[in-house]
Amino acid sequence: MVKIKYPKYYKDLSINDLKNKCLEIFDTKLKGKKVINSNSGAIIKLSKKGAKHALFARGAGFNKVLCVSKIDQILRHGKMYSIERSKSKGVLFVIKFLTEVSVDSENMYVITFIRSTNSGEMYYDHAVIEQKKPQDYRNGFL
Repeated sequence: MVKIKYPKYYKDLSINDLKNKCLEIFDTKLKGKKVINSNSGAIIKLSKKGAKHALFARGAGFNKVLCVSKIDQILRHGKMYSIERSKSKGVLFVIKFLTEVSVDSENMYVITFIRSTNSGEMYYDHAVIEQKKPQDYRNGFL
């Protein structure tokens, strides 16, 4: 489980200010880095496109926004549980990872979507938050 604690003043920020703060953290600390998933060995590149997709998606709430600034830890500890062929140009597969996360003692699940390109590289695309394990999750095995 990935445990995330944030300064109390984050709760006082508007959602737009929080999104901009988390994007700033992503830009300065995470953008362009590679994360190795400890369960599968997959090497995932962190792109600003993926962070912006997660942050500025319709309905992105407080916890989802906060998770973007810790996406390296979330991806490192996720369990791969789904691979689907992609219909998008230049993308072969979309891979789902599930990570149990605690944000200020509130437990939830983060599903991260990774796109595997024609060149074989993997990129963080976006994430969703669930309160329960998704129904299609099968203990991390494909």
